[in-house]
Amino acid sequence: MPYTAIMFIVGAIMGFCSTENIGSNAVTESTKMWIHIDGEVLLLAFLPGLLFLDSYNTNVYLFKQAISQLLVFAFPMGLCGTILTALVAYFVLPYGWSTDLCMLLGSILAATDPVAVAVLLNELGAPPRLRTHIAGESLLNDGAAVVFFKIFSARFFHEMGVDGVGEEIGWSRGIVLFLRLSLGGAVVGVLFGVLLVMMLFNLNRHLRMLVEFDSFTLGGAVWASIIPDFTGSDWLYLLILYTAVIIIRFVLMALFFPLTSRIGVGQNMREMIFQSWGGLRGAVGIALALLLSKEVVEYSEAGNLSEETRHQYQQYVQKLFGMVGGVACLSLIIAGPSSGPLLRVLGLITPSETRSNVVSNHEKHLAKEYLSILSIC
Repeated sequence: MPYTAIMFIVGAIMGFCSTENIGSNAVTESTKMWIHIDGEVLLLAFLPGLLFLDSYNTNVYLFKQAISQLLVFAFPMGLCGTILTALVAYFVLPYGWSTDLCMLLGSILAATDPVAVAVLLNELGAPPRLRTHIAGESLLNDGAAVVFFKIFSARFFHEMGVDGVGEEIGWSRGIVLFLRLSLGGAVVGVLFGVLLVMMLFNLNRHLRMLVEFDSFTLGGAVWASIIPDFTGSDWLYLLILYTAVIIIRFVLMALFFPLTSRIGVGQNMREMIFQSWGGLRGAVGIALALLLSKEVVEYSEAGNLSEETRHQYQQYVQKLFGMVGGVACLSLIIAGPSSGPLLRVLGLITPSETRSNVVSNHEKHLAKEYLSILSIC
């Protein structure tokens, strides 16, 4: 099982114990404080680090060659996935959510997180093209998901009727806002990238693991504080939603396969199947759902809403957060551990004998180079 799944489960246990007041010590009290972290802080504290480290470890040459495919994965597929997931939430889930809230759920679940499978891909010797597709899709897809989230959250807050919060966004305004946020964000990212290149010597593997551990543990703790209110039917609908999300991803990957297999660096059927299964949900979706939950509570308390309406909207977003966290949890504990066996079944792993020969030849080459340097000295 990937360590990210273990950290999420550990966080969930900590969150459940602190919420149910099981034990009373410094860890419990500290967990209670972290559970109420602001969603914006969570995004700003962990998301930039995760995205930067993933992009830093990406094969730049392959990324440039595959950019046309990655744009298809992130934007057309991301938007289609958002809409289809929203349709499932609107017509299947029994919570009476509005269209805008369902679109919010779809945009949140559109964000993929490759952390749980990235380690397996590297350790098992998966093809560089597949690693580039999964990591590159996540890098662009997370940005697209945040933009979609901003657009539909503005519509949802306008629907709530809180003065000075949200706006009615039509198609034309939505397209302009999407272009401004996505292209403007890219420009800002390039500028920050130039500055951060000068700081690369300060980055190491320990920083990466610290960011990943904290984000998944905290995500599990916050989610576990919500699930005590889940009923049996809620768990059933969570399984239905998770199944629907997986099916939607497979369908979209198959529909776009005739295009993605012919552009960029190409794609074969086996890689398409694994990428469909390996598109996990994780820290990004949890952070967006937490941000929405905190903002709804804040705006509803500050607005002139009736007590009944305020309680209704808070229940809506609490249930939404529970669903998002549940999908992330199921992704980590089901799709994560099964990714390794699936790679083997699909024949996407470099044979161990071949890898051993490559390593052995590389070591011999290094030894010769080292001896030649010593002889010169």
